Amino acid sequence: MICKLIRNRVSRFLLFFGLIVIFTAWLECRSGGYNYSLHRDVAKYAADSLNIHTIIGKELTVIDTKIKEHRLFIKAVNRFDTSYFLGIDLSSKQLLFEVRDPIGNYIRSAFDVEGDSLYCIDRTEPAVLHIVSLRSYKKSTRKLLLSDVVAPGQILVNGRQMYLVSNVYGVAVVDLSTMKTTAFRNNNSSRTVSPLVSAVSLPLNKDMNLLSGDEVQGDRLKLYAIGKSGTVQWEFSIQERGNYYGISPLSADGLFLIKDDSSVVALDKLSGSIRWKSASYSHKKVIFCVADGYVVDFSLGNPLPNEEDIDRIIYPVKVRLLNVATGNVNWEYSFNAIDEPGVAMLAGKLLVSDKEIFRVVSLHEGRELEKTRFKHKEKHRYAFQIQQDLVTGENYLSSYDDVIYW
Repeated sequence: MICKLIRNRVSRFLLFFGLIVIFTAWLECRSGGYNYSLHRDVAKYAADSLNIHTIIGKELTVIDTKIKEHRLFIKAVNRFDTSYFLGIDLSSKQLLFEVRDPIGNYIRSAFDVEGDSLYCIDRTEPAVLHIVSLRSYKKSTRKLLLSDVVAPGQILVNGRQMYLVSNVYGVAVVDLSTMKTTAFRNNNSSRTVSPLVSAVSLPLNKDMNLLSGDEVQGDRLKLYAIGKSGTVQWEFSIQERGNYYGISPLSADGLFLIKDDSSVVALDKLSGSIRWKSASYSHKKVIFCVADGYVVDFSLGNPLPNEEDIDRIIYPVKVRLLNVATGNVNWEYSFNAIDEPGVAMLAGKLLVSDKEIFRVVSLHEGRELEKTRFKHKEKHRYAFQIQQDLVTGENYLSSYDDVIYW
């Protein structure tokens, strides 16, 4: 009798537990996989959002994303390690295309989309450029002569030019009409350029872009202004110290904005001359371009000693809003972050999240609008980063669970 009673209770418990699991799965499916806590706090500052998996399905894992002219391009892989490239129109939230990766290896492939064509190369052996028409899905190949530059981390196609950047051996510009390649390689030093330092100014411009660059002396880095013909218009040298964030090159209002060690520098696009220079808080920082003629300087200082909890790393952070035309400081805002924070911008607001606190700051006033301390179980769920439209410069928030907000 007792055994039967125990079996009945165990059966009821298992049934109840099973119903909970089924309900949770159903709720996740109905919600599109939203992180409720993050979505609740971020959505009120966004005009719209998209959970990528509501379009591409849950069987694909997102590896990489790019945004160009409000179109989202995705590299994803299934459980058999078969990789695909997909495109989504963010305005209509419709799938534009789905193409199997010509390289067949999601780790080695680098891609971009320009117009109605998808471009793809093998990062480890970039001798062949694969091109897929997104109208007819016809595939073609072109040979690349890259004896001086190998293993590019990513490619960016801009009209008839292709930039090979995020590369530990140097950078290159390819003329897609002639396939002529101009390479900038580290021939003067045994130390290679940090992959995150090697970059191109954003948003992309059809007439001129700033490319960084090869190391020239110690921690000096050379920048190249590349015209639409692919030729170098002028050069500029900066100090980069091999830091994580790189120089964050930006294009805005006839200027290139760069990070030169502990300063934000504005260079005239046509001549390369310095228009203004603003000393900052730390050489460890990234700068973001914002609308209305202002730029955000986000500086991350060296970690503070914390003997009580060595796993709780505290970074002093200073944020400044600078006038793009003059470099004048409009406001400053300081705080301490637990570990390196995620940063994004939405609707005139700066959103910052570390391991313990979610902050919202007004970009126009520098005033803290919101400060939310996470529950312990939610700490890992507030990971996000800024994602910029490579062409328009519009800022998006990309969350860890593949939701895009704008």
